[in-house]
Amino acid sequence: MDKFTKRITRTYWLELGAAIALYTVFIFTVMPNLHRFEVLWQRSALALLPMVPFILGMIAIFRHFRRMDEFQRAQAFEVISIASAGTMFLTFGYGFLEIAGWPQISMFWVWMTMGALWFITNQIYRLFGRHHP
Repeated sequence: MDKFTKRITRTYWLELGAAIALYTVFIFTVMPNLHRFEVLWQRSALALLPMVPFILGMIAIFRHFRRMDEFQRAQAFEVISIASAGTMFLTFGYGFLEIAGWPQISMFWVWMTMGALWFITNQIYRLFGRHHP
C-alpha cells in the first residue's frame, strides 16, 4: 500500500471510528431509556437519536470516496454493487418466504446483510488480487 492510500485509509478509519464510537454510546444510553417516555413522539425522537452518529458515519464514507483515486473508486463501486445485488436477492427472496409463513424479521437485517456481503466481497477481492497495487 502506497503512502497516499495509507494516509486516506487512516483518515477514513479515524472519522468512521469516531462515528461508530458515538453511535455505540447513543445505543447504550438512549435505547435503555425509551420506556421512560409515555408519549409516542418523544419516544420516537429519542429512538432516532442514534441516527445522528449514523449520518456522521455516512459523511466519513462519502469523504473517503472523494479522496480515493480512480482505480480505488472503481473497485469500491464494484464491491458495493455486488453487495447491493446480493442483499436485494436475499431480502427479496426472504420476503417471499414471509408470505409462505416464515417469521417476519427486522429491517435491521437488511443493513447487516449488506455489511456482511460488502465485507465478504471486499475480502475476496483482496485474496484474488483485485486491489490497488
